[in-house]
Amino acid sequence: MLERLKMFFDKSFYFWQITKILFIIMFSFALYGESKSRTLIVTLIMASIFGLFVLSMIYSLLLANQSQKILKIARYYSSIFAIFFGLFLSYSMLTLISGKWYQNIGFQIVPLWIILFGIREFLTITTANSRLA
Repeated sequence: MLERLKMFFDKSFYFWQITKILFIIMFSFALYGESKSRTLIVTLIMASIFGLFVLSMIYSLLLANQSQKILKIARYYSSIFAIFFGLFLSYSMLTLISGKWYQNIGFQIVPLWIILFGIREFLTITTANSRLA
């Protein structure tokens, strides 16, 4: 099962690179927009959490495309953050949005996309580690 998942992610390499670029753009604009309407302490907390996520994705994207050694901490942070943020987003959409849960199930595509991105990032770390060993 894990081999099929790795094969799926390997065949869709460029899709996940484009996804990473889109996430960088989306999270950057969201961070910028929210920073204008929040207090300073909330802005600093959001900037430290989401900013580090964006910077780790940028760092791993630039170094991955140039075939250099990728800093594992940046990949681990972006993969774990994406998985937990996707789970949180999915939970929030199911519980906090008004209406019945089955009316909002179509909006679960975005959290699933974020979770799959995090799984792909984590699998590329473990695959790179197994190749080096």
